[in-house]
Amino acid sequence: MFTEDTTSDLKTLYACALVSRQWCIDAIPYLWANPFINPRGKTPLSTLRRLLTCKERTKLGIAACDKDCHLESGCDCDNNDAAQLAFNYPEFITTINLHRLTDCYEREFENNESANTMRVILELLVRHGTRLKVLEAGWDEGMIFFEYKVLVQRLKKFKLLGSLYTILDQVGKYCKNVEFLYIPFCDFASEKVQSSFSSAITAIASQRSLKHLTLSGSRSPDHASFRSLIESILTQASTLETITLDRFYFDNDDMFKVLASCTKLRIIDFKRCRVKDDKVVEVLVNSNLEKLEKVVVMSNCGSMKLLQWAIRISGEHYGYKTDVCLY
Repeated sequence: MFTEDTTSDLKTLYACALVSRQWCIDAIPYLWANPFINPRGKTPLSTLRRLLTCKERTKLGIAACDKDCHLESGCDCDNNDAAQLAFNYPEFITTINLHRLTDCYEREFENNESANTMRVILELLVRHGTRLKVLEAGWDEGMIFFEYKVLVQRLKKFKLLGSLYTILDQVGKYCKNVEFLYIPFCDFASEKVQSSFSSAITAIASQRSLKHLTLSGSRSPDHASFRSLIESILTQASTLETITLDRFYFDNDDMFKVLASCTKLRIIDFKRCRVKDDKVVEVLVNSNLEKLEKVVVMSNCGSMKLLQWAIRISGEHYGYKTDVCLY
C-alpha cells in the first residue's frame, strides 16, 4: 500500500492514518518505526509513559499511581487505562538515534539523571518487543544499549556517533548481521588511534553480511596505519561491496593501490576526499576492477586524467559499464 517515498513523508502517513481503521493499521508501523526523529511538539514518550510500571515511574519522578498506570505492565494499582492503547507501539520501533532519544526524554521527564532514565526507557522497549534494525549511538550512554542484548541482536545498520570506539567491541560481540557500518575517526593524532582501529576491525570482522562500510575523518591519517586498516578490512570483510571514505586528505597513493587491488568491490566513494595530485587517478586508470559499478570522486581528484579514465571505464572496454559521478 505504501511506497518508499510515502513512508518517509510523516505528514502523508498521518493523513493516511485518519482515512479509515484499516489505513490506520497499515500506517502506524511506519509512523512508529523511527518515532524519536521529530525534535518538536509532543514526544512519543507521552504515549509510551503509559506502559511504565509504578517502580519505573518513581525512578523518573512521576506520580506512581495516576490515570496512566496499567496492570499489563506490572503495576499493582487498579487503574487499567493504558491497557486501552490501540497498538503495542514499542514493537514497531526499528530505529533509534541517541541524540533524538535523549532530547525526547529530557523534554518529556525533565530528568537530568540520563543513565537511569535511559535504562528505564530501554527496559520498557525490551519488555514490549522492540527489536532494533538501525542504531545511531556513541559516547558513554551508547554503551547502555548493549546491556540489553535482545534489543540489538537484529541490527542491520550501526552508525557510531562520537569517538567512544570501545562501543565497536560490543557491536562485534553482540551483533553479527550488520549490513551497514559507519565509523568516524575524529583524531588521528590521538594516542588511542591504534586501539580505535583494532575495535573497528573487531566489529567489521564479526559481521556475516557486511555490505556497506563508511569511514569518516576530519584530517590526514597516518598513511601506514590507515593502509594497514584498509588491508585488514578488505581481507576480513568477505561480503563487502561498497566502501566510502569521507573527508580525508591523502598526499600519496598507497591506500588507493590497496583499494584498486580488491576485485570484489562494486562501489568506491571518495566522498569529500582530497588528494594532493593526480596519483589516485593514475592508480585507478591502471587497475582492473572487474566488478566495479560506480565510482564517486570530487572533481579535484584529478583533471584531464580523471575525464579520460571516466570515458575509458564507461565504455565497453571490459564488457561492462561503470558509472562515474563527479561533484
